Amino acid sequence: MLRSRFWREALALVLSAIAAWPAVPAFAQQRPHVSMHEIARIYRAAQFQLEFRALLAKAGERVAPRSIERLPTRADTLGPWILRQAFDYVEPSAPPLPPGHVSSWRIVPREERLAQQKAFGDRKWAFLGTNHFTLLDTTRTMEIRARMEHRFGPPTRTVVEIDYRENLRPEDYIQFEYWFVLNDSIPLMVMDVNGPFDRGVIVATDQNSRDNLYALRQSFLGGMMREEPFAIYTDYYYSTVTEQWYSVGFDGQLFFNRPIRAPNLSAGRPRPTSSPDTRQHNR
Repeated sequence: MLRSRFWREALALVLSAIAAWPAVPAFAQQRPHVSMHEIARIYRAAQFQLEFRALLAKAGERVAPRSIERLPTRADTLGPWILRQAFDYVEPSAPPLPPGHVSSWRIVPREERLAQQKAFGDRKWAFLGTNHFTLLDTTRTMEIRARMEHRFGPPTRTVVEIDYRENLRPEDYIQFEYWFVLNDSIPLMVMDVNGPFDRGVIVATDQNSRDNLYALRQSFLGGMMREEPFAIYTDYYYSTVTEQWYSVGFDGQLFFNRPIRAPNLSAGRPRPTSSPDTRQHNR
């Protein structure tokens, strides 16, 4: 319907233009001759008028200005260079990082454990405790261990690396410990609370960084709890409550804690156990 209306208005403009052709006396009146080129010109003019009127009706006689576009100039680099040549110019310093910000980190692999034993073993440690209510405190330790395995790889130390003796204290029967060096100088240790049967982990650092420990923990490990998937792993753990050894871990589908006989710790860490479906999927 709109298209037919457009053609009617265009035709009316063409006819009106032809009708406005200069009049001649009756005795000399002849049929005006209009070339095809002239008709095309008249049609284009009529079409332009229609589109122009439609544009005015829609947007008015003003258009929104474009935003200012900054073009690069030599002064972008020349200006700072000139300032640096000035005798009293001081390079602006970067804004200070917030307390607890982690800009770099390094995990201590188990191969370097003995070399780092003094650095991590002879410190006065400050512990954050487990009286918080973040995901890192309320999630099952087994799940936290699986996420840390995916992000950081195997732990720095497990019960296998402890000098196993019959007179170990209950707190000596750990499941895992991760040792980190944050910002090139800050030691951080992450370990299980009570093996795989509890929630949360213990996070500790040198007592000189105690005031920033919570911020360090959240900056370094907080995002892991929301983003990192689970990785397959297997650990040994000895429960002093049940006086039982366990094989614990994640097989790619389920978390498990299986009672086992006392393992031969001198043979090293257990190999990660995956379910048959997982092994077939990963071929």
